[in-house]
Amino acid sequence: MIDQRKKIFAVNLWILDMLLTTTSFFFAYSVRSLFELEEHTLMPVRVYLWILAIVLPTWAVLLPLFRVYSHSVVPPLAQIWRLAKAIGFAGLVAAATISFVRPDVSNRAIVASTVVIDFIFLVSYRVVLMKMIRRSALDVRNVAVVGTGAAAHQFARTIEAHRV
Repeated sequence: MIDQRKKIFAVNLWILDMLLTTTSFFFAYSVRSLFELEEHTLMPVRVYLWILAIVLPTWAVLLPLFRVYSHSVVPPLAQIWRLAKAIGFAGLVAAATISFVRPDVSNRAIVASTVVIDFIFLVSYRVVLMKMIRRSALDVRNVAVVGTGAAAHQFARTIEAHRV
């Protein structure tokens, strides 16, 4: 039952990551629209949607490959490091793909901003989740004490006294 809940939780994280990545793209476009750069005209957002069509599948495949959704037993800094490596590599793959597909229409500022904003979004909500699920049903650890002697009873009391 716990393993099934962990799988459902991982799928929900993946879906939320894809939603936040999409949000990051539109937020990056909004940030880019605040700045006027010489000889760089910003087109309507629909012109850049093909970039999102490359970014999303790249993230969708590479985040699980970097084991971002593995067990929550991994220390928090290791989880964040995995996420950083996955987003960095996904950003490089997406940027390379975009530059090969349509180098004349790509907007590097939007792509780079999407990667940075997405990293901030994904790490931020993961830190909040780590705090929230620390004592949830997904963080269950069971111990069986076998024995009937005084040592077994003392050991069981010690475990009970140090319950997290």
